[in-house]
Amino acid sequence: MRYYRLILVLLIIVTASCSTSTPSLELSEKQRSNLNDHVDRIFAGVATEDPEQMLADRQRVADIHYIAFLVEQYRDVAGSYPFVRPGGGIKNVIIGEDNGVSNREERYLSEAEFLAELRNMLGNEVTLRHDPIPTGESGSRHYVYSVYGASYGTAAYLYHPIGWSEGILPNQWQYRLGSSEDLDLPVLQATKLFSGGYGTSRRAQRRTSRAGI
Repeated sequence: MRYYRLILVLLIIVTASCSTSTPSLELSEKQRSNLNDHVDRIFAGVATEDPEQMLADRQRVADIHYIAFLVEQYRDVAGSYPFVRPGGGIKNVIIGEDNGVSNREERYLSEAEFLAELRNMLGNEVTLRHDPIPTGESGSRHYVYSVYGASYGTAAYLYHPIGWSEGILPNQWQYRLGSSEDLDLPVLQATKLFSGGYGTSRRAQRRTSRAGI
């Protein structure tokens, strides 16, 4: 009898371990469709004199969506976002061209550290995307991942003023999403965006920098 109980326990353990799925590194078809619809809406009616930068902006938005997706997948496994530690604090990661700013201050972490942290939970297949045109008229462009307390935010710097963006510098508009929503900044909530929660809203940009944009 004891022997059969042991066999049953072993079967339960094996079944449980086999049922543990590896985190997906790919958006589901529904998520992909929701994001494609969102991108079409926020770029609708945006005029350009630089088709190359327009294509690059669409790629930048797709890239920052994917980075946020990886961060959310990480949280599903780890229970918190990358670099969230007891006691809170602010950490910033510059993904791509950073003009040497990374690691100069304690609150900055390197792209390599961020990638290693993601791979530790999601597997070695994880890769990070870089801005398709990292330099231009308004200087370098890159992606940002930031942690503040138990929350995170991500940002891309665009050439065109699309919906849900904020003017930072001439020809530089910040598009942001993260763990929580802030309609005034604006910051989109990643999980709400992935699920199609923003519906048909385009939301034209409302804020510009004090630089006089």
